[in-house]
Parts: sequence; C-alpha cells; structure tokens
Amino acid sequence: MKYKFISDGNWTADIKAPDTIDDGFGGLNGLVDVDALGGGNGAAAAGPKIKFQTWSMVEVQALGTAKTMEMTDVGLYPVSYIKFSGEVLPKLPVYFEIAAFEQNREGAVTKGNIWSKDTLDAGTGLYNLGMDLLFDPLYWLGGEKPSTPTNAVGATGWAYLGHFKVGLSSDYVNWTAAAKYAKLPPHSINGWVTVDKEWEAGYAAVGGYSAFELGSKLQQLPFGTLTASVIPNRSADRAGNRYGMIAWLNLNMGQPATIDFQYNGAYGTTFDHIFDNIMEEDFIIGYKGQFGDFGVKANALVNLYGSTLNADGSKTPYSPVSSDVGLVNDNADFIDNMAANVSGTYANDDLSATLGFRMRGAQANMMYVEENDDDHYNISDQLGSKNRMRIYGDVNYNITTAFNLGLSPYVEMVLNKNPKTVTEFKTFNSNDTLKIYAKPYFSLDMDELAYIPGKLSGYAEAKFYTNEADTFTSVFGKNQQFTIDCIGLKYEQTFSNDIVKGFDATYVFDNTNSDQLFNYVYGTVEFAHDYKLQLGCGLRTANNGGEAPTNPFGAFIGATKKLPVLYKPTAYVQFLYAMCPYNKKLADGPTAYKLDDYKFYNHDDEAVKTFADNYALRLGLQWDL
Repeated sequence: MKYKFISDGNWTADIKAPDTIDDGFGGLNGLVDVDALGGGNGAAAAGPKIKFQTWSMVEVQALGTAKTMEMTDVGLYPVSYIKFSGEVLPKLPVYFEIAAFEQNREGAVTKGNIWSKDTLDAGTGLYNLGMDLLFDPLYWLGGEKPSTPTNAVGATGWAYLGHFKVGLSSDYVNWTAAAKYAKLPPHSINGWVTVDKEWEAGYAAVGGYSAFELGSKLQQLPFGTLTASVIPNRSADRAGNRYGMIAWLNLNMGQPATIDFQYNGAYGTTFDHIFDNIMEEDFIIGYKGQFGDFGVKANALVNLYGSTLNADGSKTPYSPVSSDVGLVNDNADFIDNMAANVSGTYANDDLSATLGFRMRGAQANMMYVEENDDDHYNISDQLGSKNRMRIYGDVNYNITTAFNLGLSPYVEMVLNKNPKTVTEFKTFNSNDTLKIYAKPYFSLDMDELAYIPGKLSGYAEAKFYTNEADTFTSVFGKNQQFTIDCIGLKYEQTFSNDIVKGFDATYVFDNTNSDQLFNYVYGTVEFAHDYKLQLGCGLRTANNGGEAPTNPFGAFIGATKKLPVLYKPTAYVQFLYAMCPYNKKLADGPTAYKLDDYKFYNHDDEAVKTFADNYALRLGLQWDL
C-alpha cells in the first residue's frame, strides 16, 4: 500500500512510515507491506530488497466522426512502464524505470494501427499485429520505431531505459545521480513550485544531475531545522544540453517563522565554456510566519539574464526554455525581471480570511518550472500573467455547522504601462483598464440543515472590465465588458446499503470559450464490489457572434471494475460522443475525470471544442502497482 499526506497544498511523505518507495518524481511514498504485516508467506527477512512497481495500460479504441457516425480508425494501444527501486547494497539506493512499450493514443487525433480508413486496411493491420506479436512483440508494442536499432537509446518506441537514479545515503550527506527521464527533486516555497516534479534530467539521453542533500545529523540546529540541497545538473533546458544549478535551503524555526532561499542558474552548453555565458539566474526567497490565528506568507523572485555576444558585436537574446516569456532583454527595467507575492490569513473555527498582492514582470520566469497545457502549477498559474499585478482575497464563513459561504475576488491591472501593452486590456481601451473578478462559492450539508440526505456545493465565476467605450449588450460572446464565465453545482451522497455506495452529480455552465457556450451534466455512481459508473451529457450553443457548433449534443458513459485477478487491474469501457472528460493521452490515466474545479480542464480555452467532432468506443485495462 503506497500513500502520501497532503499538507498546506503540498504532497508530503510520511516521516514515520515503516518503509518508503521512490515515487518517480524525486520524492518518496510511504509504503506498508500488508502481506508482511499479516504474517503471510510474503513476509521477508529484514535487509536490502528491491521493490517492483508498474504503470501499465492496454486499450482498444474505435474512433469515428460524430456527425455521420462513420468509423475512421481502430487501434490497440498498450503502454507499460516497469519500475524497480530499493537498496542493492546497504546505503546504496537505486531507482530505474524501463519503458517496455508506448503505443500511446492521444485523444481524437490518434490514427488506428489495426485499421485506418485512408491509410491502413484491416487485413494488413491484423496481419501485422498477429505476425509481430508472434515473432517480435516488443517491436510492435513499442509504437514509433527508431530509424535504425543503433538510435534506439533515446527514442520513443522499443523498450528503453527511461528513469535511472543511483546514490549513496548517510546521516550526513545523501547523494543521488540521475539521467534520462528521471525527475529532478521537486521543491516548493509557500505555494510556489520552484522545481517542477515533471522536470527531466535530460530526455534527449545526454543530460543528468547530481544532487547533494543535507543528512539528518546536520539538520538539527539550536533554533530550528535546516534542510538544504545543491543540485548541479545538465538539465537547464530539460533536454540535457545546457548546464545548470539548483541550490536551496529551508530554515524551519516552527512558530513564528520559516525562511527559504533558492538559486537557479542556466549556464553554457559545453563543459569547457560552462560559465562563459550565464544565460539566466533566479534568486527566490520566501518567508512564512504564524502568530496565533494570523499567518503571513511572502515570496519574491528576481531574474538576471544574459545574451550571446556575436562576432560582429551584436547580441542574440536568450529564450528561457519551457516558459511563456519568449526572447528576453538583458537590459530591461528591473520591474520586468521580478515577481512577488505576499498574503496574510486570519483563521479560526468559523472564519477564514485572506488578503494578498501579487505581481509579475513582463519577462519574470521560473527556470525549472514548465509552461504547458497539462500542468496545473505552471508558471502563469502561480506567478500570474506577464506584466500584471493583482490584489486578491478570499473569505469563507461557517454560517452554521452545515453551511459554509465564501467569496474569492481580485482586481488585476497592467504593471509596467510604458511602453508595455497587454492585449486583453487593450481590447477595452487602454492600459488603465481594470479587470475585476469574483468567485462566490458555498457548501451545504443538507443532511444536518434540511434533513435531506447529501451535500450540495457550488460556485460561479464572473469578470468585468472597466473603461469600455461601447455599452455592453450581453454577458456572452467575444470581448464583452462583463461575462459570467462559469456556474457549477455539485450534489453528492453516500449510502450504507449493500448495492450502491455513493453517487455525485455535477452541472456546469461553461462560458470560457468565446465561440460556443456549453451546458453539461456529469456524475459518478459507485457500487459494491468496486464497480463504478461514469456518465454525462451536454449541449453546445453558438455564443453571441460565435461559430455554430457542428454537433450541438454530446454525451459519454463509462464503467470501471477492479478485477480480483491478473494483479488487480482496473477494467474499463467507455463510449464518448462529441465530448470527452478524460485525459488526452492514455498514459496520463484513462479513467479519471480531468477537471479544473468542476469544469472539464483544458488550458487552451478550448473546453467546448475538445472532442466535439468525434466519437470513440474504448475498452481497456489499467495497472497501478
């Protein structure tokens, strides 16, 4: 049994766990060997041992066009990652992961590998499947093949070494060396993720890192606990081509204070010129204090940028990897290179109130955090949009023991007005525009308050822009001064009978797409014996001035069951018509809803259109050991 705790918004390993296991992201999961505790045959003598884990899936998908119900593709998609961790010798930990095969479908764009309407006839596809599974199964299962076997080391396709970590542990210093897709040790400061748990050591098979962590006997000080790490790496570009550095320390003095500092560096690309051109340096500080019922948090970030000096005397600007800032100016205003966040919170048994301020310059960047569509804690999520500042708050109050009411508002404006512009605000006249946002929310335990079983919760999101020249006519449509972005309501109930264990139902009004509105309902019913039913439906309508939907109606239904055989995989079947609540990639998890609050999550503001023109039938098995 693997587990973690969540504390202050961060996943944390149990320091008192009877055993631990590498989580694959630079951290640890608590581990309980249930068989050993029960005295079964699996109980082993104390001593070094290697633990086995796997994340594996196999799925069959038939894909087609929703409007005509014409099938276009059929494919078999297996994904399997085999993981081993533990101590090969006392004080010599090791972790490695082998990607056994990766035939990984991606949403509605996947072409069938058994049959495809335009490119692959069924006879050829089935013959290839049968022959390759008989004579060379890992070749077929591996998906995309490298051009020659000698190039297989860094390729996706065929079995390859994915993560590899080895180290030495002691009471004074713990050392870890890693390469390939092994993740850098994650780190966060007061809610800012400063090292992304998804940041690889060097996926191009040429990089790596070396991490030195302060051991337990050096952490205890008379006035608190000091933890620190120094991580020289060749992963400042994530692929493994640029040398870099991470160094952080945390001084925890309990109440009243915790102090953090982190340094990041991006250096050269060759060993003989590592420090000739320092392309980026991040300096991050954090403070957290608790004074009775009042707590304060503060973070600050400053970037220093370099550039490449060309032979003709000109400069080539640097472009930080995986960020949203693009090319940076090494002579920009100081405010453009900094970000900050400060907040105060008062909390007692009935009331919690937070007031804060954050700002982010036009090219403020977090070096080891990725900006992408699938990562909820990417740079713009935690620092804010570029060249913005925001005053924000949150207050929630337990009106009764059963009823909680809250409000999360903010006011946002341009930070550096001259000569910078922000496109969103320029739509509404000038850089003096204010964006005013509010999110009221509530939760109601109806069982206690109204003698009706179940719990009801919900929220709404709305925004308003000042300084609009024209009078607005609608809360819907493109570039409106006032919009209601979302309304969500959720009802959930648990049961104690022998058939149904619980269910929930959620309604969402989604106005985050400028062309179409989407109203949808989805829910889950949990039955005895690990059966689960997922279902939903929705209706798209043209937004004011927007594009009319090709398929107005969408629906899905899915069922899962944890099987008692084959090492207990979760079996699932899903039918999706013109809407999809799941991850695009099979390997990201095939059965859990992908949500942002109650909305189906899509970071590109395309939630209405995701899977809108397709249908799919999926059957599969998933192992998470």
